[in-house]
Amino acid sequence: MLKNQFFPYCKIYNIERVYREKGDLRLYRFHSTDFKEEIKLDCKILKLIYDIYPDQTRLDQEDIVSLVEKAGISEERITNSLKRIFNLYHLHIPQPFKHIHQHNSKVEGSGFCPACRRVKSELDKTLARRG
Repeated sequence: MLKNQFFPYCKIYNIERVYREKGDLRLYRFHSTDFKEEIKLDCKILKLIYDIYPDQTRLDQEDIVSLVEKAGISEERITNSLKRIFNLYHLHIPQPFKHIHQHNSKVEGSGFCPACRRVKSELDKTLARRG
């Protein structure tokens, strides 16, 4: 459980926060508003992905190219947006499942999980399942 759930968003969007102390309280405010356009872009990309690929869970390079064509946004901006979205997604994976997700993505990508292979596990080439 994240204690300060907004703090990671500050890292991802480079949001500068300043505060002043009033007694025992810290009153925070945002120092800049440059991040608002990035958040709007990320929301637009997420909606576009959902509208175009409602049942798809992975994006290939061809899918990203079609996003560029349909959104009318440069590939660099879409790639940066997808990186931020990916980072936000990983913030909300509960810690026990984060390893399962990382294990499965390694097995799907390279055919084995390096961490499992390092400890000589027999499951280094097997996808992990819950339950």
